[in-house]
Amino acid sequence: MIFSPKSKAVFICLALLVNTNIAWSNEPETGILLSSLIEEALEKNPRIKQFQSSWQAVETVVPQVGAWMDPRVNVNIMNIPARTFDLSREPMTGKQVLVMQQIPFPGITGLKEDISEQSAFQAENYFKDIRNNVIYQLKTAYYSLFYIDKAVEITQKNKALTEDFVQIAESKYATGQGLQQDVLKAQVELSKLLERLIILRRMRTSFQAKINTLLDRDTETPIGRLAGVTRKAFDYSVEELQKMALSGRPMIQALDLGVQKAQLSHELAKKDYWPSFNLGLGYSQREDRRDFISGMFSISLPIFAGRKQSKKVQQTRFEINAATERFNTVKNEIYFEVSDLYAKIEQNTELLPLFSEGIIPQASQSLQSAIAGYQVNKVDFLTLLDNQLTLFNYEIDYYRVLSEYRQQISRMEWIVGLELLASLQ
Repeated sequence: MIFSPKSKAVFICLALLVNTNIAWSNEPETGILLSSLIEEALEKNPRIKQFQSSWQAVETVVPQVGAWMDPRVNVNIMNIPARTFDLSREPMTGKQVLVMQQIPFPGITGLKEDISEQSAFQAENYFKDIRNNVIYQLKTAYYSLFYIDKAVEITQKNKALTEDFVQIAESKYATGQGLQQDVLKAQVELSKLLERLIILRRMRTSFQAKINTLLDRDTETPIGRLAGVTRKAFDYSVEELQKMALSGRPMIQALDLGVQKAQLSHELAKKDYWPSFNLGLGYSQREDRRDFISGMFSISLPIFAGRKQSKKVQQTRFEINAATERFNTVKNEIYFEVSDLYAKIEQNTELLPLFSEGIIPQASQSLQSAIAGYQVNKVDFLTLLDNQLTLFNYEIDYYRVLSEYRQQISRMEWIVGLELLASLQ
């Protein structure tokens, strides 16, 4: 059966129209799962391991600051005659062992241990926040890569169609049934699609390298087909998300612990007015004479309190204010970002069904109408081509919005410190 240029174009459009429907199912396609990449990142990511080791290092400080200073042992030989060096000649000559221990004022050691524990809790929360940030970065790269793969797939289909359109336009022009303008327009659109494919493939290389870097792999490691990304309503309010952030964001918890640590440091500074004690016990052994036992007691005198202890108390008071204001600043920034990001999520929540239930079906109907008009010479070739390109571009836009939507939710999860769509790809 031989097709005329016009009937061949109609046949191609009808065939592609059947095959260009977007799968709206929430069942993910088979491929590399995001969850498996997250597991690998949690195990191998160098930044996560760095902050985990830092947290573990700070934890080891707690028992150190809770211990007293090591006792000191002095060994002395006293009152030896300078000329004879005879240890038995003079009554005051002797050998002495002296043990000394510094004892801090009651409560100081406990406060130091409490401050160190707050530092350890802070380090743990910083570690958790970094871990959540790595997961957010991985999800963002994953959804970007998903969009690029979909865009490449749709663009390749569009390229194949446009190549056929070029042939049709050339055939019609050669037989005197078409215009050179149609040929040039089809060729320009084909070149634009080739340019888009080059850009998309370069972008894929970049996001593939990003994922590999987060997984501590070689940046050139190939990443195959990804599992599909689903669409689901985001059923949270701004107020709920702000409360989640206040209680669930590890960064907020770390800053709150910073305020508590500053308050404990202030209490410790006030105790510095009180003295520390030194106790000593010595034993002196003499040749052919009775041995001696000695006791020692000393106390520190804070006579420079105006320049030291008072200034330390003042310093820690300022540190409390600084820690409190830093907490409030970050909390306000998080509240703003939750509100701003929520508006963007809401926008894409409305756009997704608009594309799937409105724009794309309407573009499909417009293409069908153009095909029907082309058959009876009411629609020219360029209009037919433009309608098909419009449909493909809207399909790409749909996946772009879906990718942005999931990226925005991923960022929201990092901001609030909780998984919001844990069960979805």
